[in-house]
Amino acid sequence: MDKDFILARGLLTLLDTEQRWFTFAEMEKELMVSDKTIRKLVEELSQQLLSAMAIEVSRGRGMILHRDRRSTTIQEVIAQLFKQTSYYRLMHLLFTQGGRIRAEEIAESMFMSTSSFKKFIVQLNNQELKPFHLRITYATPAFKGHEIHIRKSHLLAGKSGMYVLTSWLAR
Repeated sequence: MDKDFILARGLLTLLDTEQRWFTFAEMEKELMVSDKTIRKLVEELSQQLLSAMAIEVSRGRGMILHRDRRSTTIQEVIAQLFKQTSYYRLMHLLFTQGGRIRAEEIAESMFMSTSSFKKFIVQLNNQELKPFHLRITYATPAFKGHEIHIRKSHLLAGKSGMYVLTSWLAR
């Protein structure tokens, strides 16, 4: 999955757990990244957050999340961020187009070169999909694995009910 998304999810979740100031040292320890990476991430997130939310950064104090508790939840914000990841876009195409779309077409729709797309598939097969005993074939991208594993990975990715699964490509 996208490294930036995992960091953003961790940062937002941590900031939302307690309504208090978090020091950069606490954030560095919790997220296991540098102060510079956290500052860059906060800057990027600040542009994507809704008007009802803001991350305030103060020299000497750290950072705090301000949000209107009656509006959008952090989980809804995280879901929107997830929809921007390459992983989500690929899964969306595979679950909605299931076996009817060529690798070149997917790469183009994901704004990747064909070789970058192939590397992305290899990365997914070796990391994210391995625990589910699944893999994605490259020639005509499709899921391979038992139907129960496909369903489990689909549910755990948080996308249940978002797709009409027209056919299972289980083998």
